[in-house]
Amino acid sequence: MARTKEFDPARALESAMQLFWLQGYEATSVRELCEHMGIQKGSLYDTFGSKRALYLAALESYLKLNLPPADFYDNLGSAKSTIAEIFAHKVDISVADKQCRGCFFVNTIVELAPHDAEFAAIGKEGRKEYEETFYRLLAIGQRTGDIRPERDITSLANYLTNSMFGLRVMAKTTRDRQVLEGIVETTLSVLD
Repeated sequence: MARTKEFDPARALESAMQLFWLQGYEATSVRELCEHMGIQKGSLYDTFGSKRALYLAALESYLKLNLPPADFYDNLGSAKSTIAEIFAHKVDISVADKQCRGCFFVNTIVELAPHDAEFAAIGKEGRKEYEETFYRLLAIGQRTGDIRPERDITSLANYLTNSMFGLRVMAKTTRDRQVLEGIVETTLSVLD
């Protein structure tokens, strides 16, 4: 008969995600993970398989929480105001993050994608999701007259994604709302 787990795997995964987010993959040891998760090394391996598999599960969990929900496009305001709200939300979470962790997804791309094909593929897919979100909003904006019809919305979507990722990297160095909002204001001026 299988032994019952003496811990909550979902809670342990959340704890691991928080530690990876703060320290990165390479700087986080299995010992630190076990301490932070409140489990034994054997439980980590039995439940998650490996440190790498645990990191992948933590990243997947983070992405599910941070990508737009399926009903995101229902009942939107104007395209510009919705895009501004997305950026304002990123500023709010950056200012609230006392540890200046930035974005777990962006941190992963920066740390692991250059030398790990699987993480590079995850980074590419996640980037595409954000680009598609901005593209859809910009297309709605063109249909409603909020975005000028001659604008190349593919390039704008790429630019907005890059700017959002850059904003989250900047948030690793400052929580100053005025600085971050100034960056957003300049970024969004391309939509005028």
